[in-house]
Amino acid sequence: AYGLSGFIFAQFLSQSLTLVLFILYMKNKISLFKINKAEIKIQLRFGIPVVLAGLSLAIINWGDRLILNNFLTLHDVGVYSMSFRIASVFNIVIAVPFEMVWKPTMMEYQKEKNADSLFSEITFYYVLISILFIFASSLFLEDVFRLFGLSSQYGESIIYVHFLIFSFF
Repeated sequence: AYGLSGFIFAQFLSQSLTLVLFILYMKNKISLFKINKAEIKIQLRFGIPVVLAGLSLAIINWGDRLILNNFLTLHDVGVYSMSFRIASVFNIVIAVPFEMVWKPTMMEYQKEKNADSLFSEITFYYVLISILFIFASSLFLEDVFRLFGLSSQYGESIIYVHFLIFSFF
């Protein structure tokens, strides 16, 4: 009922509550009178890109729906949003865990003699597992929807899930 402003307010409220709880927890460990300027510089150098990345992620996650809302009906945007949420399961189950493990491992092995063959083999298995996941989802997604009684409400979104999974690939 509140739309985008409700979402933004809820995010602001939850972040504010987290900040207050953090301050209460850390009040004995933090001194406002002993400020280490060198440490602040280090923290800002690290923190500003993280904040910018977070804002970029929010724009990527919500921007498409805001744009679609201008060109399509609210029903169409709802179908897309449901498809996107279902497709994001791939991201949660396969893409993000692989990325979290693979990036540090890749850096560790980048100077090894057989790094190229190792990288291509790991990429092959990642693609294979991803394709199997996409194939299995295309076979069983409609059954899962029926099992949970969602096919009447969100059945339309099944059509788009497979295309959106590739966007996480």
